Formats: sequence, C-alpha cells, structure tokens
Amino acid sequence: MTTMVSTKSVTYYFMLGHDGDSAITKVMIECYKGNDKTVVKTSTSTIFEHPNCTAAELTGLTPGTAYTCQLFAENAVGRSDGSDSFEIKTDASVPATPVLDPQPVQVTETRLMVRWTVDYNGGESITKYTVRWRLASSTSDSDWLSHPLTTGLSQEGGEHTLDGLQRNAQYLVEIIAINKKGSSRGGRNMYTTLCFPGQITEVEKIELNREVDNPSTTVKLSVTVPDDKGCGEITNYIVTDVATGEELTSEIVARGDDKVTLEVSGLEADKEYQLQVSVSNSNGDKSPASAAVTIETEPFVESTNAPVVNDDGGGLGTTEIIIIAVVVSVVLLLVVIVIIVCLIKKNRSGDQKYDVKSKSKSEPSPYEERDLNNPKSEKTASSPLKNVSKSDRVVYTEVDVQDIDPSTSKSASYQREKVEYAAIDRDATRRRREERDLETKHKQYDEPGDEEPPPVHHGDGEGVGGAQLSSLV
Repeated sequence: MTTMVSTKSVTYYFMLGHDGDSAITKVMIECYKGNDKTVVKTSTSTIFEHPNCTAAELTGLTPGTAYTCQLFAENAVGRSDGSDSFEIKTDASVPATPVLDPQPVQVTETRLMVRWTVDYNGGESITKYTVRWRLASSTSDSDWLSHPLTTGLSQEGGEHTLDGLQRNAQYLVEIIAINKKGSSRGGRNMYTTLCFPGQITEVEKIELNREVDNPSTTVKLSVTVPDDKGCGEITNYIVTDVATGEELTSEIVARGDDKVTLEVSGLEADKEYQLQVSVSNSNGDKSPASAAVTIETEPFVESTNAPVVNDDGGGLGTTEIIIIAVVVSVVLLLVVIVIIVCLIKKNRSGDQKYDVKSKSKSEPSPYEERDLNNPKSEKTASSPLKNVSKSDRVVYTEVDVQDIDPSTSKSASYQREKVEYAAIDRDATRRRREERDLETKHKQYDEPGDEEPPPVHHGDGEGVGGAQLSSLV
C-alpha cells in the first residue's frame, strides 16, 4: 500500500483482496488524531481501478497534522474488517486565515479592542500576528497602520486594542498570521467608534413621595444635562440601581435650560438605593454613568385617608403648619374686632336721636313761640330772635346775645338758654328734666311786679345766665 500526503489530503494505493463473492462497491478510509479514537474524517471516495492496484482519496484534512488511519471495504453483503492501522501526517502550510469577531470586545470614541480566531496554524507554530487598520473611506495602501504581535501568542487566535482613533469613524481592521511556511491571507472586518454624550456631573434628590396603603415610592431627581450630546440629540435618561444593575422606570416631568427633573417610580418602601443616571442619544450611544446618589425610602404605613408626603422638600412640615395656624387665628381675631366696632357704631348712631333741626320739628318746646326752621315765622312780632338767620339757628353757639330782642318778652333770656341748651344736650331724658327746671325758674320772672332778669354775658361766663350755661355744659 502506497500513501501520498499533501497539506489537506491523503491518497491510498492498494491491492483489493477477496470480495466475498460480491463485488466491492466502496473503500472507506477512517482517520483519527493521535490517541483519540474518535473518527474525525471518513472518505466516501469512489474506487479508482488500475490494472495492478486500486486508489482511494481522503480530503479535507488539516495541514501539518498527524492522523492514524484504517481502510474498510464494502459490498452488497456489508462492511469488511479494518485493515492494519497506519499513520500519516499532512504537510505543513501557512496558517489558516484569521477570523475576526463581528463585534468588538470593547469600543469607545477613540479605542477599539478586536478579537480573532485561527482554525489551524498550518502544521507549524505561528510566530507572529500582524494587525493592520485604516479608515474605511481610504483607498490607498499607504494609509494602512500596522502593529506586530510577537510575544505571548496563542495558536488559536488573539486580541488587540487600537488606540488614537477618530470619534464616530468606521475602520477596516485586518489580521495576518505568520509561521515558517509563510503568511496567511488577511482576515478583515469593519468596526465603528462611538460618539456618546458626556457624563452627567450632578444628580440631586429633590422630592420623595409615598401614598398611604401603597408600598411603592416615587422619587424626583434633578439631573444636569451634559454639555456634550455626542453625535446626536439626547433621547433618553436611564436610571440604574447600582446594587442590581437593573434599569428603573423613570420619566421626564420637567425640563430646564441645563437641568431636567426625572420621576423614578416603583421603589420599595423602607429601603436604601444607590442610583446612577446616564443618557443615550439618537445615534444609540450611551454616556458613562453619573456618580451614585443615595435614596432612603420610608417604611410602609397603613391607612389614613389623605396622601402622606414626607418632610423632605415636598409637602407641609411642622413649621409650615404652625405658621398657617397662626395666620388663620390672626385673621379670625381681626374679623371679630371689625364686627365689634360695627356694633358699637350702630349703637351710638341709635342713641343720637335728636339734632337741632329734628328736635325743633318733632318735639317743639311749649315755651318757644315759633318754628325755628321756618323762615316765615321770623316776621311775627312774637319771635324772640328777629335778627338770627336760619344758618345761625342751626349752630346756636354762634348766636350773639345782642341779637336777641328783649322787648318782645321778659323771657328772652329763657328762650336763649333754652335754644343753646337744646344744641348742647344730646340726652333726651336729661334735656326734658332740665327743661322742667328752667320752666319753673322763668315762671317766677313772668309774675307781675317782678323785675327783669339780669343780663347774660357769653364771653366771661359771669352773671346768672353765664353761670347757668356753664353748669349745663
């Protein structure tokens, strides 16, 4: 039996034995690697017949690899026993073409980490990998950048990080494996650097709310808007629980020029949270997470009828309630004072039943011989105030004693005192009492033979009339 080996195949030339009275239809070659008895390759080749021998070929072997093989013949009755085993080794070759992973291991705005695998090394150890890259838009070979890897190499593949790349740029990356037989074909793939927004610099808790009988708690966070929005508009704010890595339910409830307010819902009662916030833009790029902010939710409380809001920046605290109570009390006190003042004024206005004009009309004195408010009565001979005008009768304190005509009646002094008394006294009961006293006094002067009463002077308060006026006031 003669064997011919290449890098990926082996051809056997052999003499056929007894066919068992049934024509041999197939010769199979089964090979396995080393001491591993698992068959890695089986030939299904058609027999090539020659005058002196028969040939069978097994393809698809790995270059530079040792195999242990056996031959089997097959006819209509079945399969023969295997031949004596024999060993072969395929010829070495250049390594297989490296295969780059479709996605980078890590990618940032200026960095790519790529990974590749090699199916076989060609039967000789790989001594070098060459990593090359350039912008995908470039067409010149001179634009390739390369980096050789010669230490710590793996025969099955490797990984490498490319630094100093452009932001939001597409790069063509190529890997070449090299052994003693030469260089493999280059394995290529396209990768794109990111353009993510800047990191959020400030996250602040501004309100923590919880409703009674509802163990779920919401929190409002004030978040600064990153100056760098990346290669697109910011479309989403992402709140993450640091302990679990889970994204929490959140929504934007207010927007400002440089800040937004997020409401995070579904937090458990009586629990501490470490929350981080990041943003993503319309290009799908996500910013680094912010520094963590600590949130402590309150214990679950059952039943009152009103929502409970803690005193942590939202709702009314004890101080606010006291201030409101004081303000309400002051307002009520002012209302009471106004009501009392109104009642006092009303009572006073009720007591002032008489003025000069109304009293002269409604309660004329039996000692007055005319209506003081009737100008026509001034022309009668019985009027004691000939020279007193209507306006002077209203303001009796301005009446001069010299304006009274003493010739009309011996009781002119009485009439004057009567009129002035009526203008000063506002108490009806006292007025009537004093009138009776004056009536008795002046009746004495009206009797025959009595002398004229002494004159009355206003200025110095002397004389009988002046003394009486002073006592009346």
